[in-house]
Amino acid sequence: MDTFINSIVPMMTPVLFAALGGLFTHLSGLLNIGLEGLMLLSAFFSIYVAHLTHNLFFAVLAGIGISMLLAVFAGFLSLNLRANIFVVGLGVNLFANGFTVMLLVIILYKGNGFFPELAETLLYRNTSRSSHSLFGADSKRLRRVGLSGDRGGRIVRYYPL
Repeated sequence: MDTFINSIVPMMTPVLFAALGGLFTHLSGLLNIGLEGLMLLSAFFSIYVAHLTHNLFFAVLAGIGISMLLAVFAGFLSLNLRANIFVVGLGVNLFANGFTVMLLVIILYKGNGFFPELAETLLYRNTSRSSHSLFGADSKRLRRVGLSGDRGGRIVRYYPL
């Protein structure tokens, strides 16, 4: 039981912080549906700034800053422009999901981002260490199987021949 509790508490902490943020916005008379998007953008920019600066303070500051910027924008849309708060929250979540994936692709595919070896592997190119890709086959020996749904998205799956 002790190991169960010790493994649950670290996984529960981000969700607990999001729930507390939702509680505070609810107590103020509003509803924030976009908390997941704020957390996603904050985590992405925190990791990116920590990688660039090697400074935890600047990383936390960047995460807080990007969350505040997006929250102020969502608040402006819902309070000043009278947009539906559910639509704004959904837009924040969709924007955060798409924007972080786009930035990650840009950073990885440049080849000089976080993990250049991982970028080479994900691009199905031969790396200097091995002639195999992430799936265990050369890039010429992969065949496209088709599209399958994963949480509403469409993913192309490649399998080794």
